[in-house]
Amino acid sequence: MKIVREFLFECILILLLLFTIQQFIGFPERAIFSDGEGYYEYLPATFIHKDINRRNKPATEYPHIYERINNYGNYIDYKEYKVNKYQIGTAVLQAPFFLYAYCNASLTDTFEDGYQRPFQTSMLVSAFFYLLLGLYFFKKFLELYEIKKPLIFLSQFLLVFSTSIIHYVNTEATFSHVYSFFAITAFLYVVKLYYTKKQTRDFLLAAAVFGLVLLIRQVNGLLIFALPFLAGSWENFKSTAQDLLRKPVILLYAAALISIVFSIQCYYWYMQTGKIFIYSYVEESFNFLTPRFIKILFSYRKGLFVYTPVLLICLAGVFYFLKEKKYYLFFTWFFFFTIITFVFSSWWSWMYGCSYGMRVYIEFYPLFFLPFVLLLQKVSMPVKITLIAFALITVPINIIQTYQYKNYILHWIDMNKDDYWKIFLKTDKRYEGILFQNKIDTSYAIVKEIRVPDQQIPAYTWGEFYRVSSREIPDFHKTAYIKVVIDNEYLEADSSSVILTINDTLEKKNYYWVQKNLIHFAKGKFNTKQTGYYNFETEAIGIPRKPLMIGLEMRTTDQPATLKNIRILFYRKNKTIKSQ
Repeated sequence: MKIVREFLFECILILLLLFTIQQFIGFPERAIFSDGEGYYEYLPATFIHKDINRRNKPATEYPHIYERINNYGNYIDYKEYKVNKYQIGTAVLQAPFFLYAYCNASLTDTFEDGYQRPFQTSMLVSAFFYLLLGLYFFKKFLELYEIKKPLIFLSQFLLVFSTSIIHYVNTEATFSHVYSFFAITAFLYVVKLYYTKKQTRDFLLAAAVFGLVLLIRQVNGLLIFALPFLAGSWENFKSTAQDLLRKPVILLYAAALISIVFSIQCYYWYMQTGKIFIYSYVEESFNFLTPRFIKILFSYRKGLFVYTPVLLICLAGVFYFLKEKKYYLFFTWFFFFTIITFVFSSWWSWMYGCSYGMRVYIEFYPLFFLPFVLLLQKVSMPVKITLIAFALITVPINIIQTYQYKNYILHWIDMNKDDYWKIFLKTDKRYEGILFQNKIDTSYAIVKEIRVPDQQIPAYTWGEFYRVSSREIPDFHKTAYIKVVIDNEYLEADSSSVILTINDTLEKKNYYWVQKNLIHFAKGKFNTKQTGYYNFETEAIGIPRKPLMIGLEMRTTDQPATLKNIRILFYRKNKTIKSQ
């Protein structure tokens, strides 16, 4: 019963999170993909394929060993070897859940390569488990600051439901961030405990946990710059450091613990390449001369405070340190924040690829929420209610944007101000894919442009309004894109859609049928007259060399559609053909 009481709030939050995902966001079909596949790949490579040991087997001399490895994008070329670009720490934490799935799947013969359904499910469970542990250590961390229980639960709730952690425990559950969140939060708790009680065992435990922090992601080592803030005062920080310097044996033990934990990564590097230390991000690096400091915080593309506005509210707690003349806490917090932001924004890809929000800060969320709850504990009730109200408003915004990202409404990487407000809080299926239109670059040329008469189509109509034979299009079988351009008012309430078809009318066979809502054509704001377009990609369908019929259909709902200046442009990847 004691363990139930210990984890009661955390279990309630996890159940509430599961309900929210089930009802409003949806669980993913696959938990292991993209970067998450790289973190996870150590497990099937070790236990199923047993192809970790390649240190004396260069790829050029032993191609059969690398047949499987070459199919995974997470393996990169390191000199004459292939090495997993990602670190092993996430896989170490996932291992118990993987082994459970592996043992059960072995009994029923339901696995081939470690990516089947039992493993996908086990990794989803793993992410929720470490979120549970992370929330528990976050609670223990706040208790050391004598935060009242209702405020602790509020901060746990906001951390889960008003931040991108809800996305990285579900849709991208095998990414490292939830695991780093657990390890870093445990580290914060143990370090604060050491600063409070000065017991050697806590210091050594902190060292071991810091080894795990590094094992998950080396850049997590920036956490060391939070130590002055955690000390609480210059006197405590200075006296603790001096005390440790007088105990070199303890420092040696701590260094040994960090090294032992991190040696797991060194061992796997050695097994893959014969080298104990390598830089696995071979062609990726930091450029400290050009940090994108403003973009990483405020850009509509990925900005931290744009997609996680609750953290901006949390900054009120940091500035409250100034009002209370707690200058040490204020400057040490901003010192840490400035360091990590400088490093993160100096990475070659400051937006960190396809991701929801600025994911590299997830691990450090507890250090944002701590000043916030310290503030709530001190201010008057009216101010407290106001701050909590503003913070709670960010919860539905975050849940909706998490849904948008998962369902192709919020673009994964190419957001901007106009697009952000264009789809702000939109959840209707009509908006799915609206920002994901294929772009036609300069390597494609127009081979034919056809002008179509203006159309006035009544409400509740579904039918073809134009067709053209492929004989009129030069080398139609090489067509890569068909661009349909339409002048329209693009009313947001209009549910009409345009359908492009490619048919063999003699054999009554369809080769292409794509329906796009009319609002997907709008490139500017809705409800304004503009020239819109949509690029229909046909390159991948394998158009046969025979006469076909290209058709445009319109499907209207409760209002008529007026289409003007309609043009159909045919593109192929061949600049030698001139536009006709």
